[in-house]
Amino acid sequence: MNKEDCKYWDKCYQKNPAHIEKYNHPEDKATESPKKVEKKEPSISPNSRKRQHEEPSEPSNDDDKKPSVSQEEMDITKEYNEVMKNLEGKNFLEIYERRVKLSAKAEYLELLKTNEFLRYKFLVEMPSDFYEFWEFCKTLSEETPEKAFSNIGLKLVGPFDFLAGKFHKAPIYEPGDYLRHWRFFYDPAEFQTVFVKEKSGIHYGFWRDSPSDKENLLVARNDPSKGCEFEFVGGNLFETLIYFIDNDFAKNPFNQATVKKIKKSIEEFLEGKKFETLQNSKRARDKQVVAKTFHKAGIVVPYEKKTQLGYRTLLESDANIKKYLKMLESGDNLDVVVEKLQPIISAASIAADECDFGTGLELGIDLFCSGHKNLHDIVRSLLIPAYSLLKRPQFIAISKAHMDLRKEGNDLSVFDISKD
Repeated sequence: MNKEDCKYWDKCYQKNPAHIEKYNHPEDKATESPKKVEKKEPSISPNSRKRQHEEPSEPSNDDDKKPSVSQEEMDITKEYNEVMKNLEGKNFLEIYERRVKLSAKAEYLELLKTNEFLRYKFLVEMPSDFYEFWEFCKTLSEETPEKAFSNIGLKLVGPFDFLAGKFHKAPIYEPGDYLRHWRFFYDPAEFQTVFVKEKSGIHYGFWRDSPSDKENLLVARNDPSKGCEFEFVGGNLFETLIYFIDNDFAKNPFNQATVKKIKKSIEEFLEGKKFETLQNSKRARDKQVVAKTFHKAGIVVPYEKKTQLGYRTLLESDANIKKYLKMLESGDNLDVVVEKLQPIISAASIAADECDFGTGLELGIDLFCSGHKNLHDIVRSLLIPAYSLLKRPQFIAISKAHMDLRKEGNDLSVFDISKD
């Protein structure tokens, strides 16, 4: 039986039997040819030390280099050993399930020790300006960097919650919960929230045309109270912060000093550093956009100009599609609307069969942007094959998780799940 490829690329951290049984992982090429193994000194146990009467060895500081073992990890090991001792007379399936659960918890605790947590839980990698921005926040608020801009009403969220240690104190959530963390109603899979204006739905985030994009990402802004449209406002997070101060922050004579101090701090921190700007990044991306879509950010897919392979326009205009979708607002016209959309959907499917993958992606995103949840099945039928053919499987997982529990409102943190 052919196993499905693991969505964590070639660096899967999971070791539990159930995962390995279900998913296929590429072999490490390094194992194909034996390498010369360096000879290491054998470790010395406490008992063997007693048998050594020669010259005492030099004191070692190896213990200082070993990562400390938390009490929680010690508890997991103890519980695991207890499970193994009591195998006899127990239901095997129950024992197996407990072993898998303990193994997953141990792996999760190990993952929390590195920034790999972000890639495994959010399915994308963070650009260098994300980490640099966090260092900048530390210069403003060493103890609580995530609150560095609370004085101007800007909240750091999403992947910043990991750097702030919030996931270390939280329970293990379902995979989809991480993908929905701070995902607003109109956010497509290509968008990931990092800033939120307090007491509003205005939010900013990285835009990736492919989940593998990890440098020179554009930063976009959306206000869900005004609809699905996104606007590119920065080529990096520092530029985005300045945009927020100049456009979304309500300045007055009493906070001018605070604004000047933050801008001066940005200028000093960036001295000698260089990040891509909005103007340069957007100009380069605009050349690759094949369709604007309802969210106005556009889509980028591989496109061959000579053969015109990769994208073809939809069967009907945006204006006509919007007219059909508007009929849903009266309530009982779903069948009529689907009937009108069906030729457009069929044409997009034919386009995909003929390697114009961008057409189905455009239509799927347009229907998603309409906000009508009763169209989600159609959206899935368009986006899943489009992302698959474009080799963007992470976006399949993100979009499915979002549509499984697509929420309105502004409190969209995974940590609020218990409040639902």
